[in-house]
Amino acid sequence: MIDASRADFWRAAFLIAPLLGAALPFFGVLLLGGFDDFQLVGQEASALAAFGLLGTICFPVAAYHVADRKFREAMNAAARSWPTAPAIIRSSAVERRITAWSALWALDVEYVYTVGRRTHTATTLGFAPRFIADKDLIFRLAEDYKAGAAVTARYDPASPDVAVLETSDALARGNEWRFWVSFTMPFLVSLFMAVRHA
Repeated sequence: MIDASRADFWRAAFLIAPLLGAALPFFGVLLLGGFDDFQLVGQEASALAAFGLLGTICFPVAAYHVADRKFREAMNAAARSWPTAPAIIRSSAVERRITAWSALWALDVEYVYTVGRRTHTATTLGFAPRFIADKDLIFRLAEDYKAGAAVTARYDPASPDVAVLETSDALARGNEWRFWVSFTMPFLVSLFMAVRHA
């Protein structure tokens, strides 16, 4: 599959993947009888019912994160074949955001580049989430993209005002922990319920 088609496929998957993520655990547990005699109030759920309920809630989130990461990786792959232009970093700043789980980091850049006789300004570092958990990667990139640095931008030939500096998948995978939290939660809770009812 060529890179542009791959990106289009994963863009469509933003809608389809979460629906499948909800349907599979719900209907799978329903067919296995996991919801027989299930009561929302006054009775603990069985391990299978807990898996079905949490899977219906968490797996769509996990599926969304997979589709999002795959879309960004496809965009990075497509950008690797885009034409290049010399660019100058106008501004560069590292930002930190504290969450309940950990600290997340972002590198905000603004750069200018010229295509033909037209000068463009862009702020896209890479096709990736703005904030990621990998502090070392952000600070390493901050060294490469200091204000005033001469760098190379890759621009979309069909739309030269769209450009990117980084095309590796390291940034795109920066929040992979979100997938693992939402994917493993139903398994862990159902295992806990199975042990509790043993």
